[in-house]
Amino acid sequence: MAERVSLAVTNLDDRLVPAALVDSTETPMTSMPPFKPSYALGSGFGSQSRVQVLDSDLKFRQDFLAFEAGFTGGVRTALADFNGDGVMDIAAAAGPGGGPHVRVYDGATTQDLFSGNPVLAIAPRLHFDEFVFDPKFAGGVTLTTADVTGNARPDLIVGAGASGGPHVKVYDGDTWELAMEFFAFETDFSGGVTVAAGDLSDDGKAEVVVGSGPGRTNGVAVFDLSEAGQISRFSPYGTSTMGLNVAVVEERIVVGPMSGLGNRVLHFDGTALFSGSAETVLGPVTIVAYDPGFTGGVFVASADVDLDGRDDLVVGPGAGGGPHIKAFDIDDGTLLDEFFRPRATAGDAWSRAGVPVGRA
Repeated sequence: MAERVSLAVTNLDDRLVPAALVDSTETPMTSMPPFKPSYALGSGFGSQSRVQVLDSDLKFRQDFLAFEAGFTGGVRTALADFNGDGVMDIAAAAGPGGGPHVRVYDGATTQDLFSGNPVLAIAPRLHFDEFVFDPKFAGGVTLTTADVTGNARPDLIVGAGASGGPHVKVYDGDTWELAMEFFAFETDFSGGVTVAAGDLSDDGKAEVVVGSGPGRTNGVAVFDLSEAGQISRFSPYGTSTMGLNVAVVEERIVVGPMSGLGNRVLHFDGTALFSGSAETVLGPVTIVAYDPGFTGGVFVASADVDLDGRDDLVVGPGAGGGPHIKAFDIDDGTLLDEFFRPRATAGDAWSRAGVPVGRA
């Protein structure tokens, strides 16, 4: 348990499982009981594609490399129960330096993999294993999960990463077919995008929130993909051209800066977009996530950390920061939890590559 504190293409592994895992799919598997994940942690550029899922007691429940051991572009991750078995599955997107590779791992089999029981050390099942953009694109992929199509099943939303166009795709989490795709900003913009989603209109379908990458005036665009298309666009950090990380936490649109804009996290009332006065989305609440002198940026995500039935804001540092994870109550900004990312093994050094937190 962790201590709490007050354009070159690199080919990724073309197997269905990382090379380090044992391919023994015919081995009988004993099911482990589901657990409620509180933290889904990816890895920043320059580190391996390690995914860690922790419960509210900061115990490891899953810990594995989503892609081959030699790939050091990092990984973004998000959780959702795609197959309806009561266990959260793990979506993982390769960071810059490899192809635009996304995998969705069956959560039950990755949980069994981490149990330490050799009988259960089998290859995890994959629900999805695709290059979601041109295979030659090496800028990485951002992702999130939410029910966009309105079929009461989570869908997979992906965006092109650094050096990519503002291209967003939605894959139906039931059939894994491409359900829709669009460009969130100017088609000639090549700074990439980050993606988030949540039901801001309370109609049973999630709206998609897109943050711009670096290279244009910072922008957040909100899309209702069922009817209205784009319903809002605004620049939370004035005229800055640095990029944005985005999340939806309950009814709030949350924005964290990429490097160069400090670590001031803003959140806005997303329901105001549907009240007939879109301008009222402005006037944000501010949370300073780390020391004011830290300028590496902040990753943002949602998770029910205190298990009260409402999502909380989870933040991780951008590049250059120690692996310091924090959780805040989205309503009043109260610090609920903080810890340093657990080492995978006792001898591991803490990385300063950043910790992309994911939806849990």
